[in-house]
Amino acid sequence: MAFLKWFGWGILWVLLLPFVLVGVALVAVFGIPVFLVELVIMLVHFFRGEKCFPMFQEDVKAMDILQRSLDEQRAASPQAQAQQPNNVYVQQNFYPYPNGQQNPGIPPVPPQYGNPPLPPANAAPGQLPPASNPHAPQIGATTPPPIATFPTIDLTEGPHE
Repeated sequence: MAFLKWFGWGILWVLLLPFVLVGVALVAVFGIPVFLVELVIMLVHFFRGEKCFPMFQEDVKAMDILQRSLDEQRAASPQAQAQQPNNVYVQQNFYPYPNGQQNPGIPPVPPQYGNPPLPPANAAPGQLPPASNPHAPQIGATTPPPIATFPTIDLTEGPHE
């Protein structure tokens, strides 16, 4: 019985094969010239500095709606455009060696270039930060070793060979 089943599938494929070949030939006849024309158009757009694929009408409408919405928001809140102070604090972590020794590959940092202390989270506006933070790491205190160590490069001498 299985033999007759496979024999039937074979007959179906033999009967359908000419139609499949005609379909593949039609795709090739119409698809390859369209591909070549579109390739030339995209190359021309590329070398002109334009976008290779134009935007759809729906995308253009969506961009217009978004731009109008942004313009309305900007017009409604002029105080939002006022220059706000931008406080950026750079955090630098220095891991001192035990017993207060300085890493030979890192020059010491002058104290006037340190980061200003931050006020506590529950401080009132305008309150000055505390004079010292007892929980901050102190130079010379024993700290755990870093997770990863990287070799230091001595750049004070001339070129190495």
